[in-house]
Amino acid sequence: MGVFNLVDDGSVPGCASLKLSDGRKRSMSLWVEFITASGYLSSRKIRARFQGLLMTALENSPYNSLVVLNTNATEAILTIRNGFIVRIVPAFRCGGMWPRSAQHWPQSQLWPAPQIVSSVKTEGFSLLSRDGIAGDSWAFSFAEAYTNLLEDANRKMVLAILKTIFERHLEPGLILSKHLESLLLIECEKHPSDDRWKPEDIGDRLVGILLQSISCMQSRKCPHYILDNVDLFSGYDPVILNGMAKTTWNIETFAHASPYMLNFHHSIQNFGQETTIVRTEQCPSCGSRGYVGDFSPDPTNNKIFVCRKCQQKSSRDKKVKKECFNCKTSNTTLWRKFKSLKDIRLKYPNKDFDQSSADPAGKVGCNACALYWSLHGKHRPADMKRSDTPTRRRRKKNGKDFPQLFNMEMAAAAHHQQQAWTAVRNPYHQAAYPMISPYALHDGNAFIVKEESLGIGLN
Repeated sequence: MGVFNLVDDGSVPGCASLKLSDGRKRSMSLWVEFITASGYLSSRKIRARFQGLLMTALENSPYNSLVVLNTNATEAILTIRNGFIVRIVPAFRCGGMWPRSAQHWPQSQLWPAPQIVSSVKTEGFSLLSRDGIAGDSWAFSFAEAYTNLLEDANRKMVLAILKTIFERHLEPGLILSKHLESLLLIECEKHPSDDRWKPEDIGDRLVGILLQSISCMQSRKCPHYILDNVDLFSGYDPVILNGMAKTTWNIETFAHASPYMLNFHHSIQNFGQETTIVRTEQCPSCGSRGYVGDFSPDPTNNKIFVCRKCQQKSSRDKKVKKECFNCKTSNTTLWRKFKSLKDIRLKYPNKDFDQSSADPAGKVGCNACALYWSLHGKHRPADMKRSDTPTRRRRKKNGKDFPQLFNMEMAAAAHHQQQAWTAVRNPYHQAAYPMISPYALHDGNAFIVKEESLGIGLN
């Protein structure tokens, strides 16, 4: 039939290719109609051939009135009795091997156990022929690995509850099993001990996964548990993701306030008739504890949720230090990009430019070097470089403080006018004048402004 080599070069994230071995000729293989000119096994051709065979089988079947094949899709999608949808995907089982793009897994040393990791890698993975994949690549599937990792009954219960929640409150097809399984397995790495997955802790785990999903929907990135640099939300509309985040947030808020979820939280303190729910989490980076809502994905590793301080520190460390292309300085008041020599010649056609200078078009430069290049068409000499750090000289605009002085003068004039008015003696008018007090009383959730009758002494 032919021998194929697995090509996992990372050109298509989450996918691989099957190429005919060098020792075999294309015409000698029984898969000749599915092999491209370059020797790759086409998943698209196999999927189209399988759909044609399925259509022929349904036409000759006595159940063709009950089963309908969707001819508008490139995949084999069956609708049974107008109520059940079945998707059939051609696949290859790859046992006893592990993809090169997943060699970094697992990143955590605490979970899963080494014997489980060994059995998962020995069992291997599957290659699926799915629609929407660029070229003739095959998509990785780790369904068997997820089944082995989620053998615990409580973890299975959490997955079943999550599927039920999202199937009832979101449109079908938006959140798939691969999204929930990845989020659940990431939560398992955050809480590796089985003591954190007892029945009384299921509520905490559910709320944690819901918050993780909200964070992923807002950042528009959902990490794959095993494969790195794979975004499960790739191709999703940002508007749809924002709507999903709002719906999930409403679900989490309801779960937080529901009396059926109170038994699942870490700490419940009763103060009279009020109940205060305290939900804390431990940061895996610094070890500090904080509110669950303050945790967000680490910029260097989006599979780990850290506190705000660790996130800000990782963001600072991740930033690349800029350096000027010409003078190699890292301190400047403003970073600019060098213009191309062609644009400078068009702007200044009468100037003679240095032809020996290399064209640094698009390179990052300091403020002085970039402006010097734009004006003279050559690089700034090294002897013009300053030893101290340049600073901006901000000049005050004329009349900048005028509005403030004007307001002060108006206030002073109004004060003198009020004093002169109160000093007037009017014997025919001695009634009290109502005035609004300048303070407000805070009563419950409303601010009440009191009106007082202050008499002005006009004798």
